[in-house]
Amino acid sequence: MNLILDIGNTFMKAALYNGRQRVDGRKWGGGDFEALRRYAQEVRPAACAFATVGKGAADVRRALTGIIENLLEVTGLTPTPLSIGYETPATLGADRLAAAVGAAALKPGCELLVIDAGSCMTIDRVTAGGLYLGGNISPGLEMRLKAMHALTARLPLADMDGAVPEWGRNTTEALRSGALTGIRGEADSYLRRFFATQTGENAFAFLTGGDACRLDTLPYGGRAIIEPRLVEIGLAEILRYNVAPNLETSVG
Repeated sequence: MNLILDIGNTFMKAALYNGRQRVDGRKWGGGDFEALRRYAQEVRPAACAFATVGKGAADVRRALTGIIENLLEVTGLTPTPLSIGYETPATLGADRLAAAVGAAALKPGCELLVIDAGSCMTIDRVTAGGLYLGGNISPGLEMRLKAMHALTARLPLADMDGAVPEWGRNTTEALRSGALTGIRGEADSYLRRFFATQTGENAFAFLTGGDACRLDTLPYGGRAIIEPRLVEIGLAEILRYNVAPNLETSVG
């Protein structure tokens, strides 16, 4: 079995895979590496792929030393099943790359748009031929709310959850509705343009990240797919691509 780790700003998410089958999942606080070590000692995976948005790579290695021999830190330079058209792969976020690989694994041979609505919103493009073209980055929902508070003198910090009327009836609602309408409109703009140019049956969009459920996929039917585990699926595929298949069997 293989261990997959997606370490974000707030949480550390772990999943156990037997081949392409997910058999378990856990989530801890982003710095709880002792919990990670205990879990690894319990399940004894053959290999591990991990990605982190910031610091933490050294902590992962310390936590798993002596338990897992085959550790793969996924970065923008890690070999994947996709060809990379990005001019600066060293600066490409592992989460963006993994999401693209995950989408290609779920819909091979298809034209793909990948929207990850997390701390930032990333929009990435993969061709049917397996070429990662690149993409764009903009502020996520929470970041928009925090920026309006931090960069002005009087605007309050609005919580993401709460009433979202079409027209805000107070300043908090105005901030929340404005930020959410903005991120929805931005995502919809990419979706509309993508499906306008990719009209065949082999074109799909994947939406992932904590705020993906806040985006509107109804106009696109089953062609716009919300997949919360897209990064995890991609990391599992990248590990399979880089590690011999016989290491997928548990050594515990």
